[in-house]
Amino acid sequence: LKSNSSTPVGYIIDRMAPSVLPPEHPGELGRPVLLNEKFKVHSYDGGSFKSRAQYDVKNTLIPIIEPFHCSGSGTKFNLVLKCSEDFTLTHFYVSGPGPRCTEPIRSGLVWVTEHPPDVELMKKYDAMSSEELMEIMKGLRSYSASDDTKSLPDPCVYFTTDPSSRESEVELSKWREGRYVAVKFLDTHKDQVNIDVGIIGLVGYFGHNARQQKPFGQWMRRSVRQIWVHPKPLKSTFSSSGWVCDGRDFTGGCRSGQTDFHQTSVYTVTFRCQSSAIDLCEQCAYDPMLGRVTDSSVEADLEALAEPSMCKLAVTRLRNQWRRNWPATLPKYFAGGLLDVLVHALQKSTESTQRPEEERLVMQSRQQSGAETQKRQVRRALLQLTAELTHRLLCIGPGGDVNANDLVWALCPDPDGLGSSRTEDHWDEGRVLQLPRLDSAIVSTAGATSRPSSAAVAASAVPLAVSSSALPLGAGDAAVGAATIAGGEPGGMRASTSGNGFLISWRDGQAPSRVHPQNVWKMTADEDVMIATTNLFLEVSKGETSDVSKVSTYLQQGADLMATNGEGSAILLAAVRAGVSVDVITVLLESGAYPDAAGRDGVTPLQHIVHLQNGAAKAAASGTTVDTSNAARLSQCIDLLQEHGAVLPDEPTPEKRLAQLREMFGVKMVSSLLTLQSPLALPVEVLDVLYLLFRELPLSVIKQALEPQSFRALTALFQHFVGGTDNLSIAMVGCRIMRAIYSQLDPTLRYLVLSHGALRWAHRLASTKDVAQCGLYRQPHHEKVTPEELSREANALLKDLLCTSAKGDAGDMQAVASTSPISSEGRQEVSQSNDEWRANARLVEVGEALQAIRESETPESMTAAKEALLVFRELLKRTEKGNLADERCTAFELEQSNLLGDLLRFLKYHTDLLGTTEPGHGTRQPQVNPERWDIFREAFSEQTKQGRKGIGRLMKALHAVVETGEAFPVWRHRKERGLKALTEHIQLKLRHVVGGSD
Repeated sequence: LKSNSSTPVGYIIDRMAPSVLPPEHPGELGRPVLLNEKFKVHSYDGGSFKSRAQYDVKNTLIPIIEPFHCSGSGTKFNLVLKCSEDFTLTHFYVSGPGPRCTEPIRSGLVWVTEHPPDVELMKKYDAMSSEELMEIMKGLRSYSASDDTKSLPDPCVYFTTDPSSRESEVELSKWREGRYVAVKFLDTHKDQVNIDVGIIGLVGYFGHNARQQKPFGQWMRRSVRQIWVHPKPLKSTFSSSGWVCDGRDFTGGCRSGQTDFHQTSVYTVTFRCQSSAIDLCEQCAYDPMLGRVTDSSVEADLEALAEPSMCKLAVTRLRNQWRRNWPATLPKYFAGGLLDVLVHALQKSTESTQRPEEERLVMQSRQQSGAETQKRQVRRALLQLTAELTHRLLCIGPGGDVNANDLVWALCPDPDGLGSSRTEDHWDEGRVLQLPRLDSAIVSTAGATSRPSSAAVAASAVPLAVSSSALPLGAGDAAVGAATIAGGEPGGMRASTSGNGFLISWRDGQAPSRVHPQNVWKMTADEDVMIATTNLFLEVSKGETSDVSKVSTYLQQGADLMATNGEGSAILLAAVRAGVSVDVITVLLESGAYPDAAGRDGVTPLQHIVHLQNGAAKAAASGTTVDTSNAARLSQCIDLLQEHGAVLPDEPTPEKRLAQLREMFGVKMVSSLLTLQSPLALPVEVLDVLYLLFRELPLSVIKQALEPQSFRALTALFQHFVGGTDNLSIAMVGCRIMRAIYSQLDPTLRYLVLSHGALRWAHRLASTKDVAQCGLYRQPHHEKVTPEELSREANALLKDLLCTSAKGDAGDMQAVASTSPISSEGRQEVSQSNDEWRANARLVEVGEALQAIRESETPESMTAAKEALLVFRELLKRTEKGNLADERCTAFELEQSNLLGDLLRFLKYHTDLLGTTEPGHGTRQPQVNPERWDIFREAFSEQTKQGRKGIGRLMKALHAVVETGEAFPVWRHRKERGLKALTEHIQLKLRHVVGGSD
C-alpha cells in the first residue's frame, strides 16, 4: 500500500502502464478518472501562510503545481473534502510543491467515509510511529469501532512521498466508496515549521463500483506510446492553459470529440510529449486504432468534410494521413465516396449570391459576415486538398511536407565554392522562397510532355534519392516575389551547385541558393532536435556501414522519427533503401518509427524489401549467384517490420493500383472542376490543378472526362482566355492549359486549341509591351506574375503551335522550341495560320453559299442561301450545346472566315443598284434587301422557338467576335473610386465605308 520511497522516481515516471481498453459492454468499467472537480473543502484546521488566500488549501484540488497550499505554523493538520455525489476511490496521489518550497509534505493518512468524519478522532493517530501505522495498514491492529457506523474507520491509505520527487501515488488494495475524503498531513521532509502541499489527486469513479475492482497500476504518472501518431512516449499530465487533443488531426478525429482549443478544463488529463508539444486525450491515448484507417474512420472523415464547420479539420486529417502512406489509404477513401464529397463541398463553398464585383467590394472593405469568411476559408482548404491529391496521384513535386514560406533546416552550400573550414557546407535555418522548378527533361519547351509509365514510377522507388533534375514543380510555382527577374532567378542569387531544388533564403544574410530536396527538412522542433534528426538521417544513409551506437545516440538526443525531408522520405524508409543492418532497423522500430511510412512514390519499407527479395529470388531461379547473407537479412527485416505492425497490401501491383486511382480521379475531377463555376470566376488554384491533369493524364482519360457539359465549359474557358482575362495569373495558367492540351498529340484536341485563336493570342502576349492591349487588366500591387513571366510562357506556347502547324513533325519541335523570341518568319506563320479556319467544312459551305448569291441571284441560289443560314444556326447550336465530336464554330473562326461580313452583304442591296453616294460624302446608310431579310428571319427571329434561340446565340457570337478580335481592355476597378464596376456605356459609331470591291 505504501509507495516505495527508495524506488527511483525515473522508474515510476517512465514505466509503461498497462493499457486498459474502453468498456466494450454497458456494464463494464472503463478507466478511472480524476474526481477532484466535484470535491470541495468541508473543513481544515491548518489555515494558510500569513492567512493569504493565494496559499489556501483548496489549491491542492487543482492538479497543477501552481498555485499550491502553504499552511500555518505546525504539522498534524486534518483536511476533510466533500464530493457532490457518491464516488469510488481507486487511487490516491499527493505531491509537494516545487523546489522553492521549504517544507514539502512527507507522510500522511487517508480515510473514505459516508458521513463527515470526526476530526477529534483523527488526532489519536498523531503520536503513532510509522511502524504502528504500517501495522494498521496490514490489518495487524485496528483502532476503529466496527459496531458504530458513525465511528472513524481505519485509514485506507498511508503514504510517504519520495524525497527527490516529493510525490507519492497509492493504488488502493480495496476500493472504497463514500462521500467524504479525510487527509491527515503528518510531517514534512524538513524542519516541521509548516506543511506545503502541491496536489492532492483523487482518482476513481462516480457511483458505487467497488465490486468491479481490478488492477490498473499507476494512474497519475502513466506513459503510453502511439507509434501510428507519434514515435515518442507520451506522459500523463495536467495543464491550466488551453490545449486541444491532437488526435483531432488524425483519421477518425479525437475519440473524445475535441475539435478546438478551450474545450477542456484543468481537471482533464492530457498525454503530452514535452519536446514536440503533442497532446492526446485519454481516450485517444489508449485507442489501439488511433492513426489507422478503418471503415468507421473513413466515414467520420467524409462526414466532417461535408460539414462546413468541420471541413478545415477534415482536410487536415486527410492531408496528414496521405503524407504517411497515401497508396494504402486512398483506395479506402475513394471507395467511401471521397471524390463525390469533395466535389459537393467545393460546389457549396463556391456558391455566391453576390455578383463578382460586389464580392470583390465586400472582400476589400473587410466587412464580410462570419458565414462568408468561413466559406472563403473552407474553399481555400478544399483547393489545397485538391492540389495535394493531384500531386500525390500524378507523382508531381518533391513529395515532402515542405511548402513555400516554410521555415526549414537545410544544408547551406559553400558560398565561395572553396570548401574552406570557415565557409564549407553546413546545416542552417532558412525559409523556402520557391519550390523546385519544372525541369525541361519532364516537359519539353516544345510542349511534348514526357509521361512516364506507372511501372516507371513504381521502379523509381528503388533508389535512395531521386535526381534533382527529375523533380517537377506543382501548382503555384510561378511566383517568387518582386525579386524575380527575366532570367527566372531572384536578383542577386548566385548559381546553385545542385542544379534544381528548393530555393532557400538563409538567416545569416547569405545569398539565396537552391538545395537538393534530400537535404531540406521542415522545422518541426528546436535546433537541437533538427541537428539530431539530420545526423540520424545521414548516418542511416551510409547503409551497411552505419553505426548502431551512433544511431542510438542521435535518438537519445531527440531525433524526430516522424520527420520527412523534402523528398517525402522518413528515416526508416531511408534506412531500408540504404540497406542498413537488421540491428539498425530494430533500434529504429523499437524507438517508435512508423513502420508503414511511404515515400512520394507510395512504396513502404516492407514493400521495398519484398521487391528486393523477389528480385533476388528471380535471379536465383535464373542461375545467378545470390548473396545468401543478404537474403537472410531481407527475411529478418520482413519479419521485424511485420512484428511491429507493417502490412503488405494484398491488392494489385502498385503501378496498376496507381493507374486505377488516376483514372478515377481524372475522370471525376476534370469534369467537376471545369463546371465548378463560370469560366470567368474559376480561381487560379482550380486552373492550376486542371493544367496538371491535362498535362499528366492519358489521352483516353481526358476524352472520357470531356463529356458534353465539361467540354462546353472548356470551350467557354478558352474563349475567356483569348477574349481577355482579369489578371496576368489567369492568362499565364491559360497558356499552360492550352499547351498541355495541345501536347496530347490528338488532332481533335489540337484543332480545339487552334480554332480559338490560340496562335494569335500567344503572339499578342509574347510581343506586346502593354498587357492591357491584350485585354488584360493588371493590378501591380496584387499580381503574383510579372509581365516577363507571362511573356516567357506565351513564347513557349507560340513555339509549340508554330513548330507543329508549320512543320507537322514532332521531332522538330525541340529545335524550334529552343529558338528565342519570335522571328519575322514566325510572324509570317502566325498570319498564314489564320486560314486554318477552312478546316471547318460546314463553315466554308455557309460562306460560299452567301457569297454565291452576289454573283447570281437565282431561285436556286436563294434556296441554297436559306439552307446555309439554317446550317449556320445549327452550327451555333452545336457550339453552345455540342460535344467534342460535333461540328462547331468558334468566334475566332467566324472572324477569320469573314462570315459575318458575308452575312451583312447578303442582307444589303448590291452597290450598282443603289447608285453613287452623295457628293462630298464617302459613306451612307446601307439599305436592306427585304426578300433576303425575310429569309434571314426564317432562321433568326422571334417567330419560332428555334429562331429565338438562334438569334440569341448569334448575338453572343457577335459579342465574342468583337471581344476576341479587338482585345478591348476591360477596366473593372478604379483606384480613386474604390472597388466598383464601371457600368457607363462606351459609345462607338460604326459606319459602313463603300469600297471599290463592294
